[in-house]
Amino acid sequence: MFAPAGGVDLGWQSVFRAKKITGPYEAKVVMAQGNSVINGPHQGAWVHTQFDEDWFIHFQSKQAYGRITHLQPMRWDNDWPIIGIDKNGNGTGQPVLQHTKPRSKINPQPTSIVDNDEFNSAELSLLWQWNANPSNSWYSLTDNPGFLRLYSQPITAQNNTNLWSTPSLLLQKIPAEQFAFTTTLQVNKTSSASSSGLILFGEDYAWIGIKTSTTGEQQLVYVHCFNARKGCKESIVEQQPLTQPYLELKVVLQPGATAIFSYRTAASAEFQIIGEHFQAKKGRWVGAKLALFSLSQTPGASNYADFDYARYDTLD
Repeated sequence: MFAPAGGVDLGWQSVFRAKKITGPYEAKVVMAQGNSVINGPHQGAWVHTQFDEDWFIHFQSKQAYGRITHLQPMRWDNDWPIIGIDKNGNGTGQPVLQHTKPRSKINPQPTSIVDNDEFNSAELSLLWQWNANPSNSWYSLTDNPGFLRLYSQPITAQNNTNLWSTPSLLLQKIPAEQFAFTTTLQVNKTSSASSSGLILFGEDYAWIGIKTSTTGEQQLVYVHCFNARKGCKESIVEQQPLTQPYLELKVVLQPGATAIFSYRTAASAEFQIIGEHFQAKKGRWVGAKLALFSLSQTPGASNYADFDYARYDTLD
């Protein structure tokens, strides 16, 4: 029996064996971090291929980056599996970052996820996921062709404090250790209190976007919330008047999952940084995510936010 042990972040992979299902059982640690950079290597599955090769797929918990999947070579020694590379010959392997690929009848080439979205399709890309059970009434890709239109969902007593339990957040998993993510935001003119923007979402989160007051005044805001799952209240870190309801928004994620938010208007050539470094934090059992959202005190088809694209760029 293959069994994870030791916890998500610092655990290891154990195996138990017996000649009868009723036991007695012997136990052995068959893979642990050792001197590798892959912490907590465990909680996976043994794969036996048609070429008589053995492999083990498992995850690594990387906090804000979520759980990263690894594939390890596996061999047998004295009827015990050894996963990864056993450098010191003690029967406990440690994971490897690079290895020869499994043999296959086909020769697949490395491919990258198509992560940019110009919102030119009639359906949402499979890269997106909602924060809870979705409704088709939350969005449209055809009302304004080439744009994602998020219809403003209700501001409730709960999400007026923070966005942790807001179902209509449209999210994506973080795709890499470092990158820049850019989108545009344009909201319709309304006299209803509302907020729309780009959020880096987790148990701590921060967002940049547009807040509209009940008098129709619009502000560019940078907001953060710490310990959202336990009910923190959002704080506006910076705000400034907005003379036009159009913004280009950017978040740069650096190694270590620290983020910098910035923006520019149609009148500005360069992005302007807002706020200070924000440390991204994992969600509940998942990594941090990027999300688009729109909320209003008077939801409906007349209140919405349009997003022109969602683009990733590598960092120099």
